[in-house]
Amino acid sequence: MDFFSIKIRLLTAKILYTIIIMASFVLVFTLGTTNEDYPIYISELDIQQMMQKSQGEGITIAFLDSGMNEHLQVLYGNRVVSPIDLVTNSEVVTDSNGHGTSMICIATCDYSQTGIFGIAPKTRVMPIVVFDSNGNTTGSLVSQGIRYAVDHDADIINMSFGSYVVDLDITEAIQYASDHNVIMIASAGDVFYERLAFPAIDEDVISVGSYEVLDDMNMDYQNVNVNFITKGEKVMSIRYISESEQFILRSESGSSVSSSIITGLFALQSSSLPLNYFEIVSKKISIKY
Repeated sequence: MDFFSIKIRLLTAKILYTIIIMASFVLVFTLGTTNEDYPIYISELDIQQMMQKSQGEGITIAFLDSGMNEHLQVLYGNRVVSPIDLVTNSEVVTDSNGHGTSMICIATCDYSQTGIFGIAPKTRVMPIVVFDSNGNTTGSLVSQGIRYAVDHDADIINMSFGSYVVDLDITEAIQYASDHNVIMIASAGDVFYERLAFPAIDEDVISVGSYEVLDDMNMDYQNVNVNFITKGEKVMSIRYISESEQFILRSESGSSVSSSIITGLFALQSSSLPLNYFEIVSKKISIKY
């Protein structure tokens, strides 16, 4: 089979909150654990109640993306497991693009370390580099990344990207992950009301879209074929600035952010009450809070 390049562009995120909960985004940088201290996209999920049961302990999320900043890896310590750079074929993982670091933080950052309220701050993370610094990849790299995640015991695979070209290598890797009951979550794309991006369109992948896209089009939420519709604008995460050697807070928007938040929510739910993968995909059930 031919291995052909597909420029799966990083769908620069539209951020989430959860299925059919609508709210504007407000970020509050204060210490504490009350609803008022959390960003609205978290507080209205009633995440405190969920976190009484779980913060993602025992769950490993593989992030197929541009990598993970080495300074954030130091903060995470032994939460980082089996990192791999498939672009350079190295176990040393960095992030010359920044997208991967930002998505990892939205799903899993510890507020006390970064100032960002990650959804599941005690999950293990497996950064798998499949994108180069320009945000380009190939079907071969993505399929290798999926198989690597499965073979190294990931519970959830986050794919905060999409393409409108279906790739056979990736499809076969998705089937491999499905056969091993690994949950896969991907961005539905920014025109999901017309067609879902790949791999989100695959029946074994959980698709996540941003409701702001539908609001802009004055469309009914019930008339789109997507598993989760979420908030997707102006969610804070971090980027590392090498010149100043420090992290900065940066607002992210797009369906890739949405898929990262849903990924964190699945980690919380899976940790406290394991979900049946095939029920999620076949019945398109909501996470219960």
